[in-house]
Amino acid sequence: MEKKREGFERLVMFAVATALVVWFVGLTAFAADAGEPRMTSGPQTIKRATPAIDTEPIHNPAGSQMLVAALTIIPTCDGYIDAAEWADANMYDISDTTGQSDGIVDPPGTVILWLKQDDIGVYFAIRNNADATLDDYDQCGLYFDDNHDGCFSSSATTEGNEWVEYHPTGNLVNWRWIQDTDCGFPPSYVCTGDNFGGGYTWAPSCFGIGIGPTGVVDYEVMIPYGSTDEHLDLTMPPDSLGFYIYCLNYSTFDFNGEWPTQGRADTWREPCYYGHLICEAGEPWPDHKMHFPQLPDEIGWDVLSTAPRICADDWQCSETGWVMDIHFWGSWKDLDGVPQTDDYPPGGEMPQFAVFILRNIPADLDTPWSRPGEILWEWWGEIPGTPLDPPTYEGWYDPDTGFALCNDHTPYWRYDFFVDQAYPPADSFFQYKDSIYWLAVAPVGELEPYQWGWKNSRDHFMDDATYSDDPYEGPWFEMYEPPRCNWFDAAFVTGTVSDYGSTNYYGDGWYYYPMYNWTNMWFYNNPFTLERQKHIWMDFFLDDLLLDAEFAINWSTPEWDEMEMGRPPLPEDGFEDIFIGRQQFSVQTGPNTIDFWLPYNPEWVSIDFRGTLFFVNGWIWHECVGTSMDLAFVITGHEGAPPVICGDVNNNGVVDVGDVVYLVTYLYKSGPAPVPMVCVGDVNNNDIVDVGDLVYLVSYLYRGGPPPDPNCCNPAWKHSGSDSTPHGEHRWVK
Repeated sequence: MEKKREGFERLVMFAVATALVVWFVGLTAFAADAGEPRMTSGPQTIKRATPAIDTEPIHNPAGSQMLVAALTIIPTCDGYIDAAEWADANMYDISDTTGQSDGIVDPPGTVILWLKQDDIGVYFAIRNNADATLDDYDQCGLYFDDNHDGCFSSSATTEGNEWVEYHPTGNLVNWRWIQDTDCGFPPSYVCTGDNFGGGYTWAPSCFGIGIGPTGVVDYEVMIPYGSTDEHLDLTMPPDSLGFYIYCLNYSTFDFNGEWPTQGRADTWREPCYYGHLICEAGEPWPDHKMHFPQLPDEIGWDVLSTAPRICADDWQCSETGWVMDIHFWGSWKDLDGVPQTDDYPPGGEMPQFAVFILRNIPADLDTPWSRPGEILWEWWGEIPGTPLDPPTYEGWYDPDTGFALCNDHTPYWRYDFFVDQAYPPADSFFQYKDSIYWLAVAPVGELEPYQWGWKNSRDHFMDDATYSDDPYEGPWFEMYEPPRCNWFDAAFVTGTVSDYGSTNYYGDGWYYYPMYNWTNMWFYNNPFTLERQKHIWMDFFLDDLLLDAEFAINWSTPEWDEMEMGRPPLPEDGFEDIFIGRQQFSVQTGPNTIDFWLPYNPEWVSIDFRGTLFFVNGWIWHECVGTSMDLAFVITGHEGAPPVICGDVNNNGVVDVGDVVYLVTYLYKSGPAPVPMVCVGDVNNNDIVDVGDLVYLVSYLYRGGPPPDPNCCNPAWKHSGSDSTPHGEHRWVK
């Protein structure tokens, strides 16, 4: 927990600075920078008011997020926001309630934003309820950090902003690129745009500005995906997109709407303070052929799976047919002590992987968990990766030793294995509906000191993921998720909070709850369940200058979690006594340790503080005891005729006792014949189906005899006497 800091001095300086601002803040004018916002060159009448205190905002783009709904209704985009056309969108209040840029506080409900997307682009509808007339240069500014890495490119011209403007001579969208030549991250955030260019107009296919049905100014626009500069530099709906927006009534020069709002006037040019658009998919991975896609948890764990260690997770086939693609997510353990850098070996962009599909062994009395069995398919080769760089931290976990490292790294990769593009060439695997299979993946080769981990998923299916040091012989051990952990570091001065690097929290970070005068920070910890306990423990240091600091642990109650809101209860939800549980603890200046249990697992926990003048930093660990560990992957494919398996007499995709019964019925009770006859039924490969095949099959299944010849249905190999090993030239080095 130790962290080098000058707690007392920094807190006193912060208190003095705050006091000076309170005493001396006065009337100020908004000074536009680098052409912000778009305007004419003549003099402007600017309202003057007390501005928001410009303290350092929270750096965590994931902390301010909005979900972009999947489009089901195509809007007209005529500057008239029709409720029916936007009924499928998510709606957000983006009113400038802090006076962030102009010092003028706008009440909630002033500016409303609707969001939705399809495979063409992102659709925006903005209603400015404070603007009832169309005036030249009325506008909304949309700013994009396309890859959501907190930086503008130092040289590319693909990130920047769109000005959506009204003009009596014709509405337009004006594009400008922004570059940053010296972007940097902790310990200091330097992400201010340096260069600006472009400045040309273009015509989106869906665009309109006008007076809407409520008598105020409405904006509608769709920004498409594409490789041209003014488009979002993406080819599909993104997992996330860095985003800032303002809405300006040009006649009064009021910034009626801004998001996110953290009291920082230059947010527009600093993408490390942008919010976070998360695109919801109507059907994620629509061609998946498994129970459901298991998608990566960006605040979760990467589980050691580097040869000889290999991890595996199970899936249930949702449609009989051929597996064509396998997609999975993972990352490299941090080596250089800088979590934001990606530490992978030479060629790590396309590492050599061993990929296996294995049969399922159900849980039994000897081993009370299901696990991988016989290898049904395997492939060794290079798999291309796509880098992803969220602003959140991920942990590192070794299930064998139990070693867990919090906040280890931020970058990770998505790996896409396409059967028809694989080199060396790969055969497709045929799966049967409702059957359970296991996927096992690990990079192979000379990798030391580098280690790769398979990213975990919140999407739980059946039993836990497993690990082994030998995919051919096992044994396989189940694994559980370790406790989640979060760092927090903040100063509290008479109700104002300044954050110094807290990690992986929800939303805007610190929320003030007026009913009981508490300020808290929420953390996610696995789905709500009454069947498992929650264990919370903390280790933190408190500098309490006035000796009045108080502390509590909060959690979301079952009444809240059962509504499945996907977020914690926030101040605007009210009903704190119903939706929030609270346990207060005595704290003191200096080190503090907390250990607390709940009889069930709430989805959200928080740390709660109140007091006049204090500084606090430390760790919170929170565990849903016995939570299953699942891994992130997607199986895709298409329908097709099943392959022929020698010995699969009843043609159901497996060789088991059912085939013995089928063969007995055919030979002695006039049952149906195997199809094709001298292929699946000719188990001993002597070109005739008779009692010898029955004996051979029983010997294989129950007495350890040899398996049916895998080439019995291939004329070129029939009677070849091939003695190829089950995994060719590859050997698993323990």
